[in-house]
Amino acid sequence: MTFPLSEPARGSAVAAIADQIKLEARAALCEIEVNTLDGEMTRSSLPIPHFIKMDVEGMEYGALKGMYQTLRAHRPRLSIEIHGANMEDKIANVRRVVAFLEELGYRMRHIESAESITSGNAEHAFEGHLYCEAAA
Repeated sequence: MTFPLSEPARGSAVAAIADQIKLEARAALCEIEVNTLDGEMTRSSLPIPHFIKMDVEGMEYGALKGMYQTLRAHRPRLSIEIHGANMEDKIANVRRVVAFLEELGYRMRHIESAESITSGNAEHAFEGHLYCEAAA
């Protein structure tokens, strides 16, 4: 994971974002262990989540794929901050996220605009946050 020395909370393991951080500021690199939520639920006997807040700096789609079984079985509500290295990457990212969650039967709303988000207008949520709830 790469992060700016002056702003460590803005780190990312996404190559394009990490490269951008290196260009912007003095950066540090650290190795992190990554596991899926589904794997941790089994390995650590975690309680069933009812709400998940995600701010994973561009890794939203991968993180969601890693919690597929949890999302399918337990239907937690989600708050997802959307990131990407640039505008094109953010739009592609939010389209993947929305399509994935739609397939799981989730309804989405862009928090900042209160607009309902679907695959047909996913790009409207390229910045900001998605609130996601399983359809009844």
